[in-house]
Amino acid sequence: MKLLYYTTLLVGVNAKIPSKCNSDDQCNPVVRSSAPRAVDLCGCFAASDLQPFDQCEGDSWNVIHCITSSKGGGECCVTAKCMGDRCYKMEAYCDIALDDNGLGECRLREPEGTSSSDDTPITYEIKTWNEYFAVGSPYKDIDTLINQRVIIHLNYPNHNIVEYPNEAAYNECKDGNILVDRHSGISSYNIDLLKEGIRYIGCSVNGHDCIYNQKFKIITWPNNKNPATIGIEWKINMDKKDYVVNIGDNVMFVYNENKYNVIEIKSQEDYEKCRIFIPKDKRKYWTTGEDTVEFQKSGVRFFSSFKNEKDCENGLKIRITTGKIPASTVPHPSLSSSSSSSPSLSLL
Repeated sequence: MKLLYYTTLLVGVNAKIPSKCNSDDQCNPVVRSSAPRAVDLCGCFAASDLQPFDQCEGDSWNVIHCITSSKGGGECCVTAKCMGDRCYKMEAYCDIALDDNGLGECRLREPEGTSSSDDTPITYEIKTWNEYFAVGSPYKDIDTLINQRVIIHLNYPNHNIVEYPNEAAYNECKDGNILVDRHSGISSYNIDLLKEGIRYIGCSVNGHDCIYNQKFKIITWPNNKNPATIGIEWKINMDKKDYVVNIGDNVMFVYNENKYNVIEIKSQEDYEKCRIFIPKDKRKYWTTGEDTVEFQKSGVRFFSSFKNEKDCENGLKIRITTGKIPASTVPHPSLSSSSSSSPSLSLL
């Protein structure tokens, strides 16, 4: 029997699937692995025990018939080897309306407790999880706070997610505990960071972690319990060009809105060369004269003004470094390194 490989998640691929029911226990989520050629495969549908569904819809598997009718299409039943459980986090229930005389239809829904109402803040998303991306642009370590989250999008098949128990295992790419199996079929995985420390994440399939460097660390710091708001008087020829703040601090730019504005510059090179790209969307820069910017991630950010053509060249630009990790704190960040008071910076 010929096997076709499909990875697309399609929920409810066939609106005509019979699914009559009179109770929830008659309904089950099922991955569709067989269908006439014209129908999509590997979707999740709600099947009914009361009204069983023939996935081939009456078409039997006949190699000669499939070959002779292939140009016409859609007349032979094909079987797919679906990658993982396409009904992951789905449940089937019987939807009975008041006027259905006690007979309803099986439908799909997400179980309670898995809705999108989760308010855990996302601090970082890995949108491409594969070895080829790692070769061209190695995954960088991520700094987070307690109760933040890292999301890995599994948009390429045949990749898993493992967690190594310690730094040595991470460096040697061994003893990884599987968080997501390579055939799980899920589209993304959340890593919720509930305590401080370092977590070691990688892909162990075919040596992707050590051969292609498909791995990274997540360093989680304690929350800034006393976040500071640091005021900066925003004007031409400021003496101070570099600031250091803690993760969780805010910076308030105070200025004459008729003379200046505030824009974030994307890179250090653009910052040094005063290369500013003015966005059409006014929400991507600040203009009120008292603008507060939050600093929730470690790293370096660059700011300037473009109200006047020469603002940047005339010195209206600053660099702000957030939560830079001192080398001495590895492999475990200490409370004292993050809970110290924020820099006390008054208006210039």
